[in-house]
Amino acid sequence: MSVQVSLIKRDSGDARLVRESTPAAMLSDRFYKAQQHLFEKINKTLSSFNLDALKDKAENIFGTTCTGCYLVAQGGFNTVFILTFKDRDDVVARLLGSRSGNDSADLEAVAILVERKKSEVAIHHFLKKKTTIPVPHIYYFDPYFNNPVMVPFMLMERVHGRTLADVWHSLSADEQTKTYTRLIEYNAQLLQLEFNSVGSLYNDGSADEFTVGPLGGSCTFGTPLRGFQGPFTNSQSYLLAHAEAHLHSLLYKSELWKARRLSSDWHNGGADGISIEYATTWLQLFCKGVRGLPAEPVTSILYHDDLGVGNIIVSYDDPTNIVAVIDWEGSRVLPIWENGLLSKFIQDERIAEYDADLAKRFGDIENSIYSESNPQLGRSRLNLGSLVFFLSDWTMAIYSREVINQEFLQWFQQGCKEGYLEEIRSFSELKDFIEGISRA
Repeated sequence: MSVQVSLIKRDSGDARLVRESTPAAMLSDRFYKAQQHLFEKINKTLSSFNLDALKDKAENIFGTTCTGCYLVAQGGFNTVFILTFKDRDDVVARLLGSRSGNDSADLEAVAILVERKKSEVAIHHFLKKKTTIPVPHIYYFDPYFNNPVMVPFMLMERVHGRTLADVWHSLSADEQTKTYTRLIEYNAQLLQLEFNSVGSLYNDGSADEFTVGPLGGSCTFGTPLRGFQGPFTNSQSYLLAHAEAHLHSLLYKSELWKARRLSSDWHNGGADGISIEYATTWLQLFCKGVRGLPAEPVTSILYHDDLGVGNIIVSYDDPTNIVAVIDWEGSRVLPIWENGLLSKFIQDERIAEYDADLAKRFGDIENSIYSESNPQLGRSRLNLGSLVFFLSDWTMAIYSREVINQEFLQWFQQGCKEGYLEEIRSFSELKDFIEGISRA
């Protein structure tokens, strides 16, 4: 079990405990305030869209009258409409902006969003050319804010079906297993398509050639890299860029860090659990350790950034038949040893909590299919996947000192046990710092 997976399991359990121990009145007040803030942000986002311009653009592209524009979904980053027409099938319009807002005044944030959208379109082309993974066809795409619609948007094929989230808990264990096996078989195709650098996938929208460019922002993991974003051709430079970004965030956004610690004080000890001085020294020594790692070539694969039941569309007639895998925004080409995203489905659905036998069955299916598709998945000579935990700018904020130090010491001790002391000796100062040993 990877570090990411074990920590996700522990956090979900902790979150459940705090919910159960918090007075209902307090939870109700928190929920009301959170919902009020959410609705305000959503309404502000919706008011920024020019839906008349969207309909005009659709009529121009498809050559027929657009008879309606209907809001159907709002995710963390996008708002989805169904466009109806007089003489053709419905079309999905996906506009940037939803619960997360769409602040076009932040130029750096805008650049990240634009590049993430460009990469998503390239991923759709890549999947259609290289795999049998079903994805909607993209008819039109505008990645910029300075268009008549006022935000980046795309017009896509409407796939008829329902999300797996709508039916998952009504399926029998055998039906769930059949559906999950099909999903794993689709993932396995990606494991066979290796790259030699880490970054985001791009092409020019028409050519069959795909390139790995700078690493764009994920929709689910940490904050985007600032400064050098690759592409990274070795593991050491990839790890260092993230570690330094984490340190930079701590140094220049200390108030945000403190707020995050306080928001998770029920399991991390609050602001006093780790002082900002301790966290800064810890990360400085961690960066020093990463700089000393060998710059070994990296093998990478494309991972879906958020492969959960909400992004899997199944047939109305046969809910075990996957008709589309959607929302590839934020998906990136990452090291083959950074495979925590592949376990996201099982963790998000908390399958082990309600059916341990089913969780084991799913795990066995994963291991069998994935190991056959790419025996190197999750493997690296120095167990680098365990270091991913320390790359997120949330780690020092939401975890306790004991958890963070324990995870690092386990990695270091395992490396020594396997005979890699010389390769990881650059982390010795961090080990001594954790253990309270002052170096002369």
